[in-house]
Amino acid sequence: MSFDQYDYLLVGHGIAGAVLGYELRRRGYRVLIYDEPRPDTASRVAAGLMNPVAGKRFALTWRAHDTLPYALDFYRRLGEELGENFLQEIPILKVFGSAEEGQQLLARAAADPWQGFVASIETGPIAQPGLLAPHGGAWLRGGGYVHTEALLSALARQGRAAGWLREETFEWQGLVADGNAVAYAPGRVRAAWVVCCQGAAALTCPHFAWLPLTPNRGAVLDVAVAGLSATQVLNRGAYVVPGW
Repeated sequence: MSFDQYDYLLVGHGIAGAVLGYELRRRGYRVLIYDEPRPDTASRVAAGLMNPVAGKRFALTWRAHDTLPYALDFYRRLGEELGENFLQEIPILKVFGSAEEGQQLLARAAADPWQGFVASIETGPIAQPGLLAPHGGAWLRGGGYVHTEALLSALARQGRAAGWLREETFEWQGLVADGNAVAYAPGRVRAAWVVCCQGAAALTCPHFAWLPLTPNRGAVLDVAVAGLSATQVLNRGAYVVPGW
């Protein structure tokens, strides 16, 4: 039986698999990706947010000055290459839940722990149609969001046409490693490396089921709010992201 030879075999074409596969191909590696397409995967329904400051402690994202500019440039270039715009660079408004929250952040602002990513802090009511923010909020810059469903669909179309994407179930039981490479008999594929990019589905893989992963659960709602601006992302416990 003859086998097709690859450098990397990737399982999963969500954000992790799609971006890793793109970068490996860009660097000249032979890549094959297996993916069972589903409309409700985490990557396809994700908000795609890139947030410089997050969490209950309102802390600066790790290495924000390195990762965010790189990510923004990456998705701009990818959009230009594929002829679509996947990236929206817009401010994020963190709505304060109390007057005390705003005063606490204002007191911290003197030391600039957010390194310029907080554009301004408002402690008075913010008057906008469709928005309830009686205690003000903090405006964040340097982030935005990616239309993940459109991005993954565009890359999948390219992958089907170029032959580097196989939209079928990958059977981990069919994978054999001999110390130097891996072979996948059902697809007649041999590769130097195999990378699992299945997210929480890795728990069903016999090679990674031992990992202490805890899948997250969440809800994605489509809502219509009369007059609400589409030029910002809102955050107070949950996120409100403009539709495309």
